[in-house]
This record gives sequence, C-alpha cells and structure tokens, in this order.
Amino acid sequence: MNSAPLLRKKRWMVTVAAVLGIGVTLALARWQLSRAHQREAIQAAIEQQGRQAPLRPQELLTALQARVSDAELLHRPVRLTGTWDAPRTVLLANRPMQGRPGFYVLSPLILQDSGPAVLVQRGWVPRDLVDPMRAVPFQTPPGVVEVPGRLAPGPSRMMELGAMAGSDPRQPHAIRQNLDVLDYARETGLS
Repeated sequence: MNSAPLLRKKRWMVTVAAVLGIGVTLALARWQLSRAHQREAIQAAIEQQGRQAPLRPQELLTALQARVSDAELLHRPVRLTGTWDAPRTVLLANRPMQGRPGFYVLSPLILQDSGPAVLVQRGWVPRDLVDPMRAVPFQTPPGVVEVPGRLAPGPSRMMELGAMAGSDPRQPHAIRQNLDVLDYARETGLS
C-alpha cells in the first residue's frame, strides 16, 4: 500500500491552513493598528480642544443658540458660575470605579445671570456596603459656586433589563440606571 499520495495531500492541507492562519493574523494586526491610529486621532482632538480658552456661560449659551456643531464644542473647557439644584441630583447606578461598585453623581447647575441649567457630572461615589441601593453620603455646596470642567457627551447607557424599583425614601437623590438629558429636562422643567 502506497501512502505517499496521502502524505502529500496532508502536507498540502497543512500548508494551506498555515498560509490562511498567517493571512488572518496579518489582517487582524492591520485592524488593530488602524484602531490604534483612530484612538490617537481622537486623543489628539481632545487635547487640541482642551488647549482652547474656557467658555464662559454666556459664550456657551450663544454657541448653543447658534447651533454650533457638537464637534466644535465637545471637550472644550468651560468655567461656569451658578448654584446647584441639589434636590434634582440624580445618581446613575452600576457605574464601577477601580473595581468598586458605585454611582455617578449628576446635578443641574443653574447658571448665574442667565437662568438655564447645565447638567454636570460631579463625580463618583461608592455604594453603601450594607444597602446596595444607597450611596455613601456626599455634600452639595450651597450658594454660588464656580465649576471648571469640559463639555462632554451625556453619560453612556447601561443595559436595562427592566425599570428600576423606586428610589429608597431614605436616599435624598433619585437613583436611575440611565438618564436621557432631553427627557430629564422635560421631567424637571429645567431649560
């Protein structure tokens, strides 16, 4: 029995599989490099926007009324003055930070001298260790505050399997999984 043709056929199949494997690996490497270039371009754009002079409240309102494109405003530094509307603070649930469960804190800042509100992501607070639907206590400064920051898109959406149960009455702030800024404006009556 001659096994030479069978052996040649196996070698040929191994060679074809190896060439295909190398081709797929090279294609994936090119894709990863293109993604790296995209991320570098995005980071360069963020840094370029960050070097611009901070927008003051009236400049921001004028730009928004003139319908300046999001690309021109995104990541621009701002320096806003106003008062926190603490009762309308919202906690976004299931936002881990460095492996710890917690909440993003979003509060409306009522702009001084102009009236409209800007929704500010003030930071992050950890979840209460005893009750997972409560945040550890945090303070909201009273009176007029100056808030430096940068313009950013609304908070990312998390997967929702259903409506969250009502907020804990002992918790002074509403807890939500997601927050649509336009729906929030309609719900609160803030402009």
